[in-house]
Amino acid sequence: MKYLVPAAALLAAGIGAPASAVVAFTEFGPLPQATFGGSGIPNDNVAITRATVDGVEVTLGLSITQRYSNPAPGIISPGVYEVGPGTSIEGPNNLEGTLWNFNFYADVGSLDMSSGAYLLTLSYDFDPVSDNLGLIFLNDFVGQDGIVQSSQNLLFGFLGADADFVTVIPPFATDPGDPDGIQDFDPNALGNYQFALQLDDLSGSTSVAIEAVVAQAEVVPAPAALGLLGLGVLGVGVMRRRRRG
Repeated sequence: MKYLVPAAALLAAGIGAPASAVVAFTEFGPLPQATFGGSGIPNDNVAITRATVDGVEVTLGLSITQRYSNPAPGIISPGVYEVGPGTSIEGPNNLEGTLWNFNFYADVGSLDMSSGAYLLTLSYDFDPVSDNLGLIFLNDFVGQDGIVQSSQNLLFGFLGADADFVTVIPPFATDPGDPDGIQDFDPNALGNYQFALQLDDLSGSTSVAIEAVVAQAEVVPAPAALGLLGLGVLGVGVMRRRRRG
């Protein structure tokens, strides 16, 4: 990877560490140009940060969406999505995944991502209790049009593979830092999960950050009066049938 040595210098300077777990964006809404690397992936509720970096207009976007036919996330507040626990096996390859995906979009325009002056990372969360975040390094995936985008799932295996991101080629991701070298993700664990897309340069950083809140769906019981009314209607029907007999 062309940016490994400069990236190490950025990290040594305290730049390029995972973004803190804070919801952050400049706007929340549709991002029509984003496909997230697929077809039919919703792009209407996206946390977006727009900024000018070294004279170049940059757009960063993050969102949470349903995986295939699963229920769409709820919006607790802009940038905070509510999803359900559990897994499903879907898609053309019959892969198991959580019921929801996290999606990212970055347009860095004409910035030279191979120059060593910039570091584009996506941080992700495996544990609602721990503050440790994993990292995906995106510099080498930026296209000639300045865009990199994808839709990912926390059960995808490469996100749990431990790596020293400065010296190991591949992989291009490092897990959230479990002491045994492997961080397992529990798709049934309830709580808040953090995601951040961050562009670092020698003068600072630009980022967008969101949360996915995994929560059990509430079971809403039928109102007692409605239940009694149903029994009453049923009783009237029975009485009518008896009279006709």
